[in-house]
Amino acid sequence: MTDVRKLVMTVLLLGLSPMLLADNLSEKRIQQWLTAMPSLTSWLHQHQEALHSEHIMEESSDMEQVFAKSIELLRAKGLYDEFNQLTRKQGYQNVEQWSAASRDISLAYMALQMEQEQITVVQLEEQLAKLEQAPVPAEQKAMMTEMMQTSLMMLMSTQGVSDQDKQLVRQYASQIETQFNAQNDDDGSSQADHGSYSDHDH
Repeated sequence: MTDVRKLVMTVLLLGLSPMLLADNLSEKRIQQWLTAMPSLTSWLHQHQEALHSEHIMEESSDMEQVFAKSIELLRAKGLYDEFNQLTRKQGYQNVEQWSAASRDISLAYMALQMEQEQITVVQLEEQLAKLEQAPVPAEQKAMMTEMMQTSLMMLMSTQGVSDQDKQLVRQYASQIETQFNAQNDDDGSSQADHGSYSDHDH
């Protein structure tokens, strides 16, 4: 699996909230998100220590619960109001509206990742079952199990992504990947050096 855990961490830091009903993606929503992300990513980078979310995944194996806790983390750290003002400057009504767009775009992007890897839920579940019986050192087994469970959780969360949404996101995949790379980059730069799923950018 290619950078699965890294991608999940990125999605969590985007403060996704599954409590909102998803709207269909559109080019306008994707373009607005891409325009907004450089300044929002810069803010997230500045507060990355406070918003470090790896522990959230350790508390829950359910992707929706993990996503929901990310908004709670902003509030708990006293950062919601500041980030809300920033999202409003980018044309969103509030953090929740931006997070809904982030969720929809990110899940569609992850669905494309999973399609490329050609991994199914059944395959991952079978691999987990085999790992339980494998003669592997406990520490190594725990790490491998966590990675597989993370992959399975992410794959299951993408099952409801429509073909229309995946097609739209595919057109902007390299630009979206740039934003994910910027979010994960220690120096906050937005250089993407991985391949693209798109033959053209908009």
